[in-house]
Amino acid sequence: MNNWGLNNTYDYYEFAIDSLDNSGSGSGGVSPLNWASFYVGGKTPLTRVKGMKILSAEIPFSYYVFTSRNNTFEVSQNGVGSWIKATIPVGNYTKDTILPGKQKVITLALKAAIEATTVPGVVTVTYNQTTMKLNISGGSVIPGFGLFLRFPEDILISPRVWLGFNAGVIGVNGVGNFGAPNVTLLSGPNYLYINSTTFGQLTHNYLPTGFSATNGNTGPQIARVPVTCDSGEIIYYNDPDPQKYFDIGDSNSIQKIDFYLSIGTSEDVLDLNGLSFSLKLALLVEKMNMDESQSGLMGQDRVVKRMRPY
Repeated sequence: MNNWGLNNTYDYYEFAIDSLDNSGSGSGGVSPLNWASFYVGGKTPLTRVKGMKILSAEIPFSYYVFTSRNNTFEVSQNGVGSWIKATIPVGNYTKDTILPGKQKVITLALKAAIEATTVPGVVTVTYNQTTMKLNISGGSVIPGFGLFLRFPEDILISPRVWLGFNAGVIGVNGVGNFGAPNVTLLSGPNYLYINSTTFGQLTHNYLPTGFSATNGNTGPQIARVPVTCDSGEIIYYNDPDPQKYFDIGDSNSIQKIDFYLSIGTSEDVLDLNGLSFSLKLALLVEKMNMDESQSGLMGQDRVVKRMRPY
């Protein structure tokens, strides 16, 4: 019997699926991807599924690094008085050079956000190509002008990591300038997750105890995808070890499937802003051996048992 590169124990199934084809995915084919009824060839659900994995995926970098949840910080002119909320417009940003096909420049956006809370025309924001850090100066035309920024600790509600700042207060009194202590990371987290409520709890994929979504237990995450491109491009993922599968135990039947995306340490479903993602799902299904038991008359005390491959 030909084992097709595997063995005689399992049948191999491969599914190419796209959230755009799924009417249950919500608005416009964005994450999540959810089939309420998952049938093979329009016939029956898969049974005796024993192993699974994501072989590859194509994910558009159409999500926003600066969202309505993490795009605010606080500004003060003296560092001790009232603090005013400053807002960076939602979207994705380049550094200080406008490139063809790119979107917004972070130096202009940060300058506008600060000046909306202080005095227009007195703040300058620059990006150092060598150190890859932002520098802020202001107050040269207003004696005694001070400038202080304050960022929340929680990176899920703060733009500090992407701008290169630490939590807390940074700034100067009077004429002067100050720089972000860290380099910018305008592309956002270096990785995202492909998740599944159907398969996630069945796979042996663990994250650290500090990860709030799982606290060290198995969770919905089934693949960790490096972000290796800029916004507006496509993230391509290929499983680095395609010969190994997650053992999903004694699954009797897969009648529905679901996949959704999350980024970094966030538990939120990643919004692709109307674009779809696609992936290639591989399943190992145990070949069925049919036990046919036939009992004779009890008086004969006889059982006929026949085994045949299915």
